[in-house]
Amino acid sequence: MMVSWPQNAPHRLVNDDCMNVSLSIEHQTPEAVLRANVIYANGIMRRRFGSRPQLQDGFNAANLAKFGLARAVKAARKQEAKPAIASSFKLCDRRPGAIL
Repeated sequence: MMVSWPQNAPHRLVNDDCMNVSLSIEHQTPEAVLRANVIYANGIMRRRFGSRPQLQDGFNAANLAKFGLARAVKAARKQEAKPAIASSFKLCDRRPGAIL
């Protein structure tokens, strides 16, 4: 059995009292990728610039500019230095797999 719903629509899973297996697979068309990035850019524009952008469908100049903004912001965030995570354990050199 497969279930599908519109992009960005709310959804909920309810498990029964048995073994439940859930598999999430994401497929995106170019239109869906554009829409997701336009929504992301609209959020940036609201929070950082106080504007009230509208969501428009289709490949138009405004959406392509928003797509570029979203991709640029995401790329810049990937470049930011991430703090190192301190290890909470040490491995024993003499016994492989043993934790000190």
